[in-house]
Formats: sequence, C-alpha cells, structure tokens
Amino acid sequence: MKLKERFFRAGKEVVSTTKAKFSDAKKDRRLVILLVVEFVLVMVLVGAFLIYLNPAVDLPAPFSASMEARVFIAILITAVVLFLYSYTKDFRIERNEKWLKTKKELIKK
Repeated sequence: MKLKERFFRAGKEVVSTTKAKFSDAKKDRRLVILLVVEFVLVMVLVGAFLIYLNPAVDLPAPFSASMEARVFIAILITAVVLFLYSYTKDFRIERNEKWLKTKKELIKK
C-alpha cells in the first residue's frame, strides 16, 4: 500500500507543478512563443535529416539531387537552425533560472 500512496502523492505533485507552470506560461507570453520557436526549430532539423539524409526518400524532380548535395543541404539547414537558435540564449538562461528557483521551492517543501 505504501508504494501506491507514494505514486498517488507523486501524481498530485506532478499535476500541481504542471498547473503552476501553465499559469506562469499564461502570464508570460514570451515564454510560450519562444518554446514554440524552439519546437519548430527542432522539427525543421528532424525533417531535414529525414528527407535529405535518407536515400530511400525520392524527392520530386525539381528537388532531386545527388547524395553529396543532399548532405550539403542538410548541413546548410542545420547551420541556419543553429544560427536562429543562438538568438534564444537570453531566454534559455532565464528559463533555467526559473527552473532552478522552482526546483529549490520544491525541495524546501
């Protein structure tokens, strides 16, 4: 029974923490927008790797290229994503500070 109670208590903790984070996100629109931007950048990278580095994928005639060109395009897309990602440095530092603050508050409880 103890294990079941601990899981139940941990579940309540997760729900309360999630609610707190969503309420913080509602207050800070910038946080939500930058998280969406990070998600989109990751999806662009995944798409580039899946489409351009997978030889089994046949691209339409105007976009077909040799494997060397595909690797170059994937590297180019990665460079652009990393360049755009570098603009979110301040946000990532701020997010980590908020995360550490939340973690310290949870430890105090």
